[in-house]
Amino acid sequence: MPSTGVTVPDPTASITTTNRGVQLGPPAPMDAPQGGDNPSFGTWLVTAESAFVRKQSQMAFLLGGGARSIPPGGSDVDCGQRQLVLRNAAAGLAPASGASPLPELTPLETASRAPASMLPSTPGPIAAIPAPAGAADLTPLGLEDFPRPVGDNGRGVHWIPTLHSTPETVDRFVQKAADMHMKWVVLLNDGVSIGDNDYLVKRLVANGIMPVMRVFTNGLQPIGGDVESFVRHYTAMGVSYFQLYNEPNLMVETHGQPPDVGRYLDLWIPAAKRVVAAGGLPGIGALSPQGEMDDRQFLSGMLDDLLARGEGGLLDRTWLAVHNYTGPRPMSDPDGFLRFRQYDAIARAKLGRSLPMVGTEGGTHVGPGVDERQQVDMVMDAYRYMSGHPDPYNFSYTYWIIANEAGGGRDSSFRQHALYREDGPTALAQALSHDGRY
Repeated sequence: MPSTGVTVPDPTASITTTNRGVQLGPPAPMDAPQGGDNPSFGTWLVTAESAFVRKQSQMAFLLGGGARSIPPGGSDVDCGQRQLVLRNAAAGLAPASGASPLPELTPLETASRAPASMLPSTPGPIAAIPAPAGAADLTPLGLEDFPRPVGDNGRGVHWIPTLHSTPETVDRFVQKAADMHMKWVVLLNDGVSIGDNDYLVKRLVANGIMPVMRVFTNGLQPIGGDVESFVRHYTAMGVSYFQLYNEPNLMVETHGQPPDVGRYLDLWIPAAKRVVAAGGLPGIGALSPQGEMDDRQFLSGMLDDLLARGEGGLLDRTWLAVHNYTGPRPMSDPDGFLRFRQYDAIARAKLGRSLPMVGTEGGTHVGPGVDERQQVDMVMDAYRYMSGHPDPYNFSYTYWIIANEAGGGRDSSFRQHALYREDGPTALAQALSHDGRY
């Protein structure tokens, strides 16, 4: 969908950042690889922080009730100006085309539990858009044109953090995802390799679940190989969404290099063009709310740079990946679950319209300030909010992760995040499976 030309106030205009306190050295390596299925994945894990430390550092700001403090190596944002941004984003800027104001979260309702006989039957096939014959045939897509799963309820979950799963693992956990009424599943693919995830994609599509494929790369490196053949292969199987890169504003994802909007776009633009030409929908790699560069400033600068380069047309078939973890913050907090509203305010300020968003990580995990009962309540509340599609540009909310060791994951640091563990389902997994609303 082309820009409407409507002028919307820029919510990031008054944000300033500095590099004070930024440590530009690479992260300390781990002693040995902790997971993965091949040398490239293991190499990445060796040079990165442990999964637990990485996730904790990403979500540390959620533990505060007000403006986050700036950790060593973090970005410095003027708190007063930042609060103005948060208020504007939480309330919603003037809609571009007379849309109704952004809704508030409804109070949590107690989960109803239904017997297995009341769960829905196997859903139908996924809706998909036809692959274009070439770039010249491309037409802009409106929000309503982006493919959605049949019976979409906005529920998503990230697959096991490996690059390949055995058929037995696929059968087991695709069924678990269906039992929990998931309609979106995010999975990792080793670059543009073909074959390792074929069976997983087939089983997801057969169960009416929309696959979202993150093209895994070793940091910010050019995506080599035959991108077009890879995309054509998987679009023919039912994959439309391809996330390119991950958290480019976080140094642990850039091998210790300071975040750089221009460098990211130098890599993203050619890869996105190849994805589009082959019939796929390229995703802007999710931004970390705890990155060394503020996520909102990165997004704002990226949209400015894309337009300045004359590449704004790519956004007609692009979506934004979202990581909206909550920590113990209430669901109405604009810095947690509702962070996507800030991104939408920025998109409308720059483009005069919304960008489609797909959650690729998120959730509430047991930890400081969150016990198991609170986790169940908060995640169930978030999924129920999504089921009504109150924000038409925000397609899904994705919990990190469905399983770890129980599904072949090798990094024990992810254990506390898994819905299904070696000793069985968590209370949250049971609540999701017995939610009688679906």
